[in-house]
Amino acid sequence: MPSISPELQKIIDDFATKDLGGKASVEAVNLNDTINSSPLLVERMNLAVSQGYLKKMALNTDVNAGASYSVGGQTMNLSKNTLTDATNAHTKVQGDLVFQIGHENQHAFNAWAPAPEGFSNVAFQQFNQQVGAISISPNAVHDYSAALGSQLDVHRRDEAIAEIGGWNALVSRVAAQTHGTPSLQQMYVASPGYAADFVTQIGVAHPYSYQLKSNLSINPDMTLTASAQNIEAMGQNYFDKNGQQARLGDGHSDYRNSYATFYLSQIHANEDLQLNAYQASHHGHSPKVVMDTAGLGLKEDQIERNGLNLTYATDNGRVRHGNDQTRMSYYNTAGSVVEHHFDHTASGVNKGTYVPIILNDAANKTPELSMNPSQPEPLAPNADARAMFAHLLNAARSDQPDAMMGAMNQLSQTDFAQQRQAQDLQSVQQQQATEREQALAQKQAQELAAQQEREQPQVMQQQHEPHSRAMVR
Repeated sequence: MPSISPELQKIIDDFATKDLGGKASVEAVNLNDTINSSPLLVERMNLAVSQGYLKKMALNTDVNAGASYSVGGQTMNLSKNTLTDATNAHTKVQGDLVFQIGHENQHAFNAWAPAPEGFSNVAFQQFNQQVGAISISPNAVHDYSAALGSQLDVHRRDEAIAEIGGWNALVSRVAAQTHGTPSLQQMYVASPGYAADFVTQIGVAHPYSYQLKSNLSINPDMTLTASAQNIEAMGQNYFDKNGQQARLGDGHSDYRNSYATFYLSQIHANEDLQLNAYQASHHGHSPKVVMDTAGLGLKEDQIERNGLNLTYATDNGRVRHGNDQTRMSYYNTAGSVVEHHFDHTASGVNKGTYVPIILNDAANKTPELSMNPSQPEPLAPNADARAMFAHLLNAARSDQPDAMMGAMNQLSQTDFAQQRQAQDLQSVQQQQATEREQALAQKQAQELAAQQEREQPQVMQQQHEPHSRAMVR
C-alpha cells in the first residue's frame, strides 16, 4: 500500500502549521487520514507533487465551493470546516473530502501535465492571446463569442475529467475498506452528494436500488476511464447543472456563468486599455463589443451576482482603472442595435447584486403610436423616418380629416433633398477618411500590439486565473 511521500508530507505539514493550528491539530490529522484512506489518491498526489503540479495547500475562501485549485500558484484550497468534520474514517464527510481532493488533484494534471493529459493552462494562454488580438483589431466589431465559447468548453472538459478523478479516488477508498470491488450502493453511501452525479438511487424508502447513469461506461473494478463518452457524460451530469443545483458564486450560479465572470473581466480590461487609441484612429467611435450571450448560456443576473470585476491595474499596480460605477457595453450579435451592459459588482454599492437596466432614454426609443389620439402633435424639424411614420399613423388614427391632411402636407414639405445632400456629403467625407484610416490602421495595430505586450501581463497578474472548483454537497 503506497504511503505519503516526504515531499507531499511537507506540503501538508506547512499547510497545517500555517492554517490549521499545527501538525497535531484535528484538521491536520484528518487530512492525513483522509489521503491515506485512498491508495490511488496517495499515488496521484505523490506524482503531482513530484512533477511540480501541486506545490502548496491553503484554506479555501469560497464558501460555496468545497475545494478549489489555483493554476497559477499550483495550490489546492480546502475548507477548514470539512477537515474539522472528517472525524471518522467511515463517515460521509470523509468520503466527500476524498472526492474533493481527488477532483482538485486531477485539475493539477489537467493544467500542467504534458499534452494530451494536460490542456487547460495552454488553453488559458491561448484565450489571452485571442482576446489581445481582438482588442487591438481596427475592425468596427470586436466579437468575442468564439473565443469565450471555446474557453468555456475547455472548462467543461476540465471539470468533467476532474469529476472522474474524484470518483476514482473514492472507488479506491471504498475498495480498501471493503477489501473488494465496491458496489454501486457502497459508492453512493460513501458520498451521496458527489456519487449522485454518477449513480441514481431508486425508491422512496429502504430498501433502495442503485443504477449507474445511462450515459456512463464503467470498468469492471468500478473505476471510470476518461474516455470521450465519459467526459461528455460528466459534462452533462456535472458542469451543465443549473444555478440552483450548482450553487456557485453567491449560491445561485452555474459553472458556465461562474467561469464567464472572470473572463468578462479580462475582455473588459483589454478593451479598455485599447479604447483611446482606437477612438483616435476612428474619429472618436468605439468598437462594437459582441458576445452571443444566449448561445453561450450566459445570464447577466448570475454574472453580476457572482461579483464582476471591471477594475484593473497597470504600471505594476500603480495605475488603477475603473471604479465601482464602471459599466461594460456589449451587443448579442454583430447586427444587433440593442445595447446591453454589465455593471461592476465586485465591490461598492452594487457588490454582489444584479443591476438591471431601466430603459428611460427617450432619444433611443421608437416613437410610440397613440391608441386614442385627439390631435397629433406637430412633427419636429429634422425628424427621422420612424418619427414621420408614427406621426402619419397617429394622424390617420385620430379619425380627423383635417389632421390627416395637415400631417400629409407637413411630410410633403420636409426637405428630403437637403437630407439626401447631407447623406451624400457624409458619404464623400467617409470615403476620403477611409484612405487615412487604412494607412493608420496598420501602424496603429503595430503600436497597440507593442503596448499590449507591455501592459497586458500586468493586467493578468492583477486578475490572476479562475479557480477550478468542486461544489459543496
